[in-house]
Amino acid sequence: MRILIHVHVSLLSSYNGNDKKNGIRGMKWHSFMETFNSLTSDASPDLVIIHLGSNDISFNNPHLLILNKMKSDIFLGMEKFQYTVFIFSELLSRRFWGRIEGWEGERKKLEIDKEIRILMRKRGGKVLNHQNIKWRDKSFFRGDGVHLTDKGNDIFIDDLLNFLKMICST
Repeated sequence: MRILIHVHVSLLSSYNGNDKKNGIRGMKWHSFMETFNSLTSDASPDLVIIHLGSNDISFNNPHLLILNKMKSDIFLGMEKFQYTVFIFSELLSRRFWGRIEGWEGERKKLEIDKEIRILMRKRGGKVLNHQNIKWRDKSFFRGDGVHLTDKGNDIFIDDLLNFLKMICST
């Protein structure tokens, strides 16, 4: 099975045991298609997991601009690889979103997640949610209110692993 995992901190593509990893801390959505195309230039993955977009929320006003770009790019990726299973890992909650208040960022996150969830369902994709990571719970976040603590990371990784087990068993 060929799997491509695209996250805001790093990219990991595994092609029959040959792994490639490119770290991109603080990545924003505008880099997605270029990175996606470079990682898929030599082969079609069986599974693509996209975990990206949280860093864009406070920098895009209105946030509908980034939402439309996300929808367009995901659609193009799904068109390019019609036999690939695409999974959108919903945006993680945060206590702080940079230039905007916690609840305003959370509201934008929820709207983006909802719209991408609709697109994924229409196109046959899957959605991985992270309902157990609550923005109001300080124990999930480091002091900056953005990055996850060990506890938050454990929940995130458990969400991902359980979802992958479910996908691979069907």
